[in-house]
Amino acid sequence: MLRMNPTPTDFSQGAAYVRGQYVPIDQAAVPITDWGFLRSDAAYDVVTVWDGVPIGGGQVGPITRRLVETYWAWHRDGRYSTPVRYAD
Repeated sequence: MLRMNPTPTDFSQGAAYVRGQYVPIDQAAVPITDWGFLRSDAAYDVVTVWDGVPIGGGQVGPITRRLVETYWAWHRDGRYSTPVRYAD
């Protein structure tokens, strides 16, 4: 069934594609039961552009490199880990 929308939708502040349709950005929402919301750790939300300018030319910079090194150092340090004993 074709639905007619008598009033134009205002997308001047942005738009989002949610559940098969475009909606104004201020009406966009992720349902609490969304698979990505339930299962995602949001670890891969990477900012590559800021105010229309590419960041770092796609290369890992010194701050990111140091953060990664620190993360793995802490990951391997027993003071920051809790052993998990699995039953056989």
